[in-house]
Amino acid sequence: MLIGFRSFALQGDANLDGKIDSADKQAIADHLSGAKLLTGFELLSADANRDGVVTLNEYLAAATGKFKELDVAGNGRVTAEEMANSPLAHKRAEHVAERIARRLDTNGDGRVSKDEFLATAKARFAKLDKNGDGFLSADEIGRRR
Repeated sequence: MLIGFRSFALQGDANLDGKIDSADKQAIADHLSGAKLLTGFELLSADANRDGVVTLNEYLAAATGKFKELDVAGNGRVTAEEMANSPLAHKRAEHVAERIARRLDTNGDGRVSKDEFLATAKARFAKLDKNGDGFLSADEIGRRR
């Protein structure tokens, strides 16, 4: 079993789902940006020469690739605007929006109606209204979750 996982990771399958796709690229990019740390197996996907270890040079090569994606102006510096407008940021925002839409789309038609949206808002309000009095007090808002 361990060999199977290692084989996937060595081929660039960072999320170990048996295929190499944009989700793997995103996982590696998230790790390099510090947004999410990868597990040992996931890190092995940066193993360029497939020798079973990730060297500093391989890790930095992956980081350099990430930087080049972000450096839209190609000037060797990245601004917050470039990061926000990068294909990676747009992809991440798209994934978040898709996840939220799937959660809100209770009838499964691929669209969120006003009724579905408000039903979710009502449920969230009820969850926040710990004492069930129909009002959100400062105490209830302050102790979210």
